[in-house]
Amino acid sequence: GETEEFRQVFRSWVRRATELAGEKEAVGKGASTAAETIGRDGVHRLVRSLGISINPANKDVLDQRVSSLDEQGRQETARLDFCSFLRLMRWLLDSDFAGINDAAAKHA
Repeated sequence: GETEEFRQVFRSWVRRATELAGEKEAVGKGASTAAETIGRDGVHRLVRSLGISINPANKDVLDQRVSSLDEQGRQETARLDFCSFLRLMRWLLDSDFAGINDAAAKHA
């Protein structure tokens, strides 16, 4: 269902972020979702991949939301697990962040 589709998107972006960061430990197929996280840069790339331009004001709002959703309370190094990622996706759509609903409709 829809949750599984979001899980696949999340895992794909976690892998991309891991590769871009040059980390030696890739996320394995057997890794639990709870151990997988995505940081601010990954969230920015995901949003931009939908054709959304992130201006400085939007970036600040998005960064504040990511920080508020970090279960560990990290501020500057905020990371989202899958549950927090789902909450972020819900907020992005409910608030129509930077016109994301129109962009998402074009990619559907």
